[in-house]
Amino acid sequence: MTASKSTKLKPSKPYPEYPLFAHVNGQWCRKINGQHCFFGCWDDPKAALAKHNAEYASLKEGLALPDEHAGWRVGEVINEFLTTQDERVGQGEIQKITFDGLQSVGKLIVKHIPKNRMCESLKPADFQKLRNAMVKQYTPAVCRVNMTRVRQIFKWAFDQRLIEKQVFYGAGFKSPTKAMVRKIRNQKPKKLFDNKQVQLLIENSSPALRAMILLAANTGMNNADLGNMQFKHLDLKTGWIDYPRNKTHVQRRAPLWSETIDAIRDYLDMRKTPLTAYKDFVFITSAGQNWGHSSLPSEFRKLKDKINLLAISSTLGEIPIPHGSFGYFRHMFETFGGNSRDQVAVDAIMGHVPHGMAGEYREMIEDDRLIAVVNTVRRCLFDSIDGGHYEPQRI
Repeated sequence: MTASKSTKLKPSKPYPEYPLFAHVNGQWCRKINGQHCFFGCWDDPKAALAKHNAEYASLKEGLALPDEHAGWRVGEVINEFLTTQDERVGQGEIQKITFDGLQSVGKLIVKHIPKNRMCESLKPADFQKLRNAMVKQYTPAVCRVNMTRVRQIFKWAFDQRLIEKQVFYGAGFKSPTKAMVRKIRNQKPKKLFDNKQVQLLIENSSPALRAMILLAANTGMNNADLGNMQFKHLDLKTGWIDYPRNKTHVQRRAPLWSETIDAIRDYLDMRKTPLTAYKDFVFITSAGQNWGHSSLPSEFRKLKDKINLLAISSTLGEIPIPHGSFGYFRHMFETFGGNSRDQVAVDAIMGHVPHGMAGEYREMIEDDRLIAVVNTVRRCLFDSIDGGHYEPQRI
């Protein structure tokens, strides 16, 4: 005689951490907010767990369970958004580093807002919770960027009509003010290396890193620029570089110091044989590929750590480079280049987007003005430690 379901022996949990228990009615159950909620029969604990995971957030918050076809969930919207952004990377519309930032924000959202929540059910309290998490984890400047990206994701969903109405963030989801960003920034060290630190970095670096450090100091380029630089951008015979900025596609032209040219030539003499797909790139890793946007900062940190470790183990007893990243060289070029009193020429070398009508009408800048800027930067960087002075060289 077959036992009825009520007298059937209850199964044990599939594993200790399984969040449901076997109820006498033959279903897997969990008590939520004082109520027994059921998620499926004993025979299929995997399906019951999937149903639990899909419905738990709504049940916990006392929300009506969403209809399967009622709209888009938070996780679905983020995945769809990232898919379109990844396509834009492939089409050259945005950079990989931009996509990485958007993906990071997507992960941050689903960490604090359940991915199975229906977008239509989102409330200001959800975004207040998200903002509170951001403020604890990031600086005000990063919070501003991330909160803008959150709005970008849900605005895109509305524009694509994945959601029927715009998301309401509430008064609490406000970006930190620019004044707060400046206040925090003023409490930190200036993003500048001094002359001694620059000399230590150059003297202790590998040929590839030495060439890239000098290029960054000479032209204000960042790690992504250098990692993607190709031979067509570089003319070592004339000593000039013509290279549109990857981020903005603003045309850049800059003269090279003799030290920079020598360092590049030294590196090229021992450059690794690249894979076929990367033969046109100037800087090649040991794997035969071009330097990605993350490779250079990582190698720079290793160089800085090596210098600091050597100093600690020596009689110096102090850390010569306590802070700083490769991005400091871009800050230094902008800062020291301003001493030339020709901000238009500085912006042209940096690849800044020109603002106002003057930028629309300006077709070129004379080379003499560009030479004056890089010579000014060179003088600031290479004044000798003993108090001597390098005369700026005509390139």
